[in-house]
Amino acid sequence: MTKLHHYLVVALLFTAVACSPGDQASDLPIASVRDSSGVTIVENANLDDVGLLAWTVGEAPVQDIGVLDGEPEYLLFQVQSARRLEDGRILVANSGTGEIRAYDAAGVYLGSWGALGEGPGEFLHTTTMALWPAGDSLAVWDMRQSRLTLLAGDGSFGRTMRFSAVGDVDRPRAVWVLPDGRLVLMGIDFPDLSATVGLTRVPEVFAVVNPDGSLVAPIGSFPGLETFIEASAESVNIRRTALARGNVAEQFGAGMVIASNERFQLNFFGADGALTRIVRVDSPPRAVTEALVAAEVEVRASNMAEEARAGYRQSMMDMPMPETLPVFERVLRDPFGNAWVKLFVPPSEPGASPWAVFDASGQLLGRMWTPDGLEIHQIGEDFVLGVMEDEFEVEHVQVWPLAR
Repeated sequence: MTKLHHYLVVALLFTAVACSPGDQASDLPIASVRDSSGVTIVENANLDDVGLLAWTVGEAPVQDIGVLDGEPEYLLFQVQSARRLEDGRILVANSGTGEIRAYDAAGVYLGSWGALGEGPGEFLHTTTMALWPAGDSLAVWDMRQSRLTLLAGDGSFGRTMRFSAVGDVDRPRAVWVLPDGRLVLMGIDFPDLSATVGLTRVPEVFAVVNPDGSLVAPIGSFPGLETFIEASAESVNIRRTALARGNVAEQFGAGMVIASNERFQLNFFGADGALTRIVRVDSPPRAVTEALVAAEVEVRASNMAEEARAGYRQSMMDMPMPETLPVFERVLRDPFGNAWVKLFVPPSEPGASPWAVFDASGQLLGRMWTPDGLEIHQIGEDFVLGVMEDEFEVEHVQVWPLAR
């Protein structure tokens, strides 16, 4: 495996004890914990100083939904979200058909909710699903329509919720449902593009709102995806840079975790929008090199038409490069309150996915690996659920066993 390098946040003293694979939390370096104006700050040791967790994901999935050829209800296209319910049913947001599909615990198709369209209970581009706090309703976010739809437990249409400008959020691009029924909205604060040229990170703005759309509290503004902007009198061109750093946001417990992935720092916010905890890891950055950029550009170019590749390669290599790689790309919470942080690996270096796992207090428990190519959507007590593409680029929703 390629050795992982990460960002240097702050140098502190730890009980530095090297850990071998299989070491448990009691053998890990002790995190430094302090209070700063009511915010708990947890400083963890370098990832190289902690061992592998004894937790393992099985060698093969125990459930697999998705086929190359067959009945249409098992043909998956643009799966944006998947979730296993307590009764064993699996819900799949199959964005390509505008449906929420339901399968039983054995993977047998039960039915579909919704369709492509703009009417009640229809979707243009579903991105996330979440259980509504009251009852068994499902909340589905349609990014293209900026609309949150509530479906009953049997899939019947309940109601829709639209959000206009709230606080500093002009137009919501993403919505998260909190356990108390409040919502977190995210919008993009576009700069004056005619006056902004070069490498920039367009800010993402977050706010907590009530279900009726009224503002509870602002959370703040965070650097968004790294982009390159070229402006002229005739046009403005916006392109994502190779190995772009960005912002990672996920609903977590009673609130949210929001963090820029240019360094290893996780910021936890409560349902009132207040910062409650900061978790850091003292690890050095991995520098971006021309070779790394060229390798990612080649990965992207391979998916383009042959005639477009040369121009694309040249335009990407002419852009300024970020100085360092992103640190991580996902943060997920398991039923025990542990934070699973998926570490970033360049697309040109495929292999099993590395994770750093923290307990509910922010103490680093150790590192572990999940199967190569499995995009994890949910972590249960004894399973992980995710989406995998096979060698034919066919999408599969899979459940893999997890041993702790």
